[in-house]
Amino acid sequence: MSIDDKGAPYSLHGFNAIYLPKIGWYRVDARGNKKELTLNFFLPKNV
Repeated sequence: MSIDDKGAPYSLHGFNAIYLPKIGWYRVDARGNKKELTLNFFLPKNV
């Protein structure tokens, strides 16, 4: 996918979710940990 269909620069956007039977779809961030960013998964409190 490129901005003008002629090659770079490229733009890509992702959206991730998991299905929890008691909650439904729950959005998650799949970028992973970096030095300046820590991403942990916590279940919603009402599960």
